[in-house]
Amino acid sequence: MKILFLVSGSIKSNLTYRALFLARSLAKKGHKISIFAPKLDKYSKFQEEIINEIDGVNIIYPFQFNTTSRILNLIPYMVHASYLVMFHSADIIHIFKPSPITVIGLIPKLLKKTPTIVDMDDLGSKVMQLEGNNFLIIKITQLCELISLKFSDGISCASSYLEQIYRMKFPEKFVKWISNGIDERFYSSKFIYKKIPPSIIVIGSLNRKNIVQPLFYALQKILETDKSLKDISIKIIGDGQSLPYFKNLSKKLNLDKNINFLGWVDIENIPQFISTGDLGYAYMPDEETILASSNLKLFQYMAMGVVPIVSTVGDLPYYVDYGKIGYIAKKNDINDLTSILHKALQDNNGRPVKARIAKEYTKGKYSWDSLSLELEKMYEKITKI
Repeated sequence: MKILFLVSGSIKSNLTYRALFLARSLAKKGHKISIFAPKLDKYSKFQEEIINEIDGVNIIYPFQFNTTSRILNLIPYMVHASYLVMFHSADIIHIFKPSPITVIGLIPKLLKKTPTIVDMDDLGSKVMQLEGNNFLIIKITQLCELISLKFSDGISCASSYLEQIYRMKFPEKFVKWISNGIDERFYSSKFIYKKIPPSIIVIGSLNRKNIVQPLFYALQKILETDKSLKDISIKIIGDGQSLPYFKNLSKKLNLDKNINFLGWVDIENIPQFISTGDLGYAYMPDEETILASSNLKLFQYMAMGVVPIVSTVGDLPYYVDYGKIGYIAKKNDINDLTSILHKALQDNNGRPVKARIAKEYTKGKYSWDSLSLELEKMYEKITKI
């Protein structure tokens, strides 16, 4: 099957992660996959990233000027991509993260009736709003989402929340829940179980205060009541606009000796900071954007033998098999988070068992190869309609 993906970010950006790994898995199965992607954008720091082929996936770069101007980048890209997409002989078109540069994938659908799927891995425009993006850009993204959802033949979505919403809104469409998965580079046999004390690992962008902030206050309470854990450490792998806030908060709460801000770390270097049986922080707030998403770092934790601690929000309890391979704390409840985190830190017999099971569980159920099988089934149904 010839499949065309359209993505909103440069090929190595986080925006393209889901599409690229699904494409690689589909290519291994013999499908001919092409991806339309920008050669430069803010995610590549406006430096050209031209890679023509990745593991059997063909990367196509519509024309762009080498400039930081959004308008000068956007207009020629859209014009050239519109031309290319009309003459690309695809059996099915898959639009990831609807935006002005991906919504053009609907042109063959409208003119030639080419089967088309739109992929929603979160509530893109609402996330942009939370992150303080320009009002006009948010509205344009909302319009692209509405158009893509209306005219597509099917919808693949990353969460059960989105699946339920779109099945109600579009009962005539084929809607399928396909979660995020795990990059095989996160699997390693090099991790050594360190019994006491485990570290608490945080991976992710620090752009929103209400995600990581509860961890700081929970740790402060634990250290006040249990001196045996005075050497516990939090390792934060990530960066973002709230980093200065969290550095100041760690000093304010007298946690600066316990918290290590490591910044972004290349995937291959993460193992040096982690031991099997460490705890992975994924305690998320009860918000619609969280309900709609598939928490990527959760799968990364489990694949590395790091045991997640999650909140009762969305699909998070399901992903940790309702506590068999993780710890679950009540949402929006700092006291319960403190209690569960304290219990997890002391669970020196249970943690390594959960870590071992989690690693095997994700390797089977959440590998991109397994998830791409579900996408293949969706393609087959859509193309036969």
